[in-house]
Amino acid sequence: MAFFVPLLFGVLADRTQRPALIIRLLLLAVVITLIPFLKPGIGYTFLLVSYFFYSFFNVPIMGIADSLATARAKERGSDYGKIRMWAALGWFVASASFGIVMDYLGFESDSPWLFTVLIISFVGVFLVSLTIKERNTEGPDKLKMSQVKQLFRNRTFTIFLIAVVFHYISMSPFGVYIGPLVQELGLSQSVLGLTAGMATATEVLVLLAFGWLSRKMRLETILMLAVIITGFRWFIISIVTTAVPLIMAQALHGATAGLFIAGAVTLVGNLAPKGLKASSQMMYGLAGAGLGSLIGTNLTGFISDHINSIQRTFLFAAGVEIIPLILFAYLVIVKPKKQNEE
Repeated sequence: MAFFVPLLFGVLADRTQRPALIIRLLLLAVVITLIPFLKPGIGYTFLLVSYFFYSFFNVPIMGIADSLATARAKERGSDYGKIRMWAALGWFVASASFGIVMDYLGFESDSPWLFTVLIISFVGVFLVSLTIKERNTEGPDKLKMSQVKQLFRNRTFTIFLIAVVFHYISMSPFGVYIGPLVQELGLSQSVLGLTAGMATATEVLVLLAFGWLSRKMRLETILMLAVIITGFRWFIISIVTTAVPLIMAQALHGATAGLFIAGAVTLVGNLAPKGLKASSQMMYGLAGAGLGSLIGTNLTGFISDHINSIQRTFLFAAGVEIIPLILFAYLVIVKPKKQNEE
């Protein structure tokens, strides 16, 4: 779903200039599609079909929200990081506590109560979305094919998208298999919650500092730094065997997600022409959460089965980060030199 659906809704948001309304409709649809998960002992086929429809409406939400957030930040003279920080903070509160709650109440991974909590959460988000006013800070222009061609003629944007694909491939072991990794190491659900909590706590701090950092460094340099730190993080996870170092390694998540996503969303917002703001964010989402995750998830599954170890897939992830490092190094070092020579 993440491979093509976000772009569909991004184009719709740009064509209608009603992104807030589209987010409300998507959230309402997500609540409806989660109801089948409340059935105890849901069969695999029913699970797959239900997840298909849930994903169809869920995956475009973040990209449209990012386009609204960048517009709001520009309107207020602020930065995207300070808005995105609240998403990370909410994730921290939920993830740091929910594993402990699961252990305390004896919830299993297939408990319908987990989906009850999820439905209540999405209802809350839907109610909050009713307060969002439509904004047209980018002017009345609507999406045109000439704008799409203009965007892809920008070499920085195309190199950036390729780098995003590989960065998200490297993120797949953590994004999908962190739970099975905790089980493979013989650790508890509480450790899983604390792992996610540490990751998002540092993400909040990094997002708070992003505005200051973006004034000191180019966005391309920030993205290169995020990739370097992420590669080091995956290497550490590939060799740890106990809870404490695994939890502490997640302090680097501030770079993997917070620094990279804030830098990426801001860069896309700067490069995108008027009338293409939502769609350009969806192109970023398509490259990363779509194509990158699609390739990375399948590769991670294949590799973990082949070597019979989820943990060793993180060594593969560390190696993958070399590719976006080279691409961002080109944008930071080589491309400016060529422009100066010209």
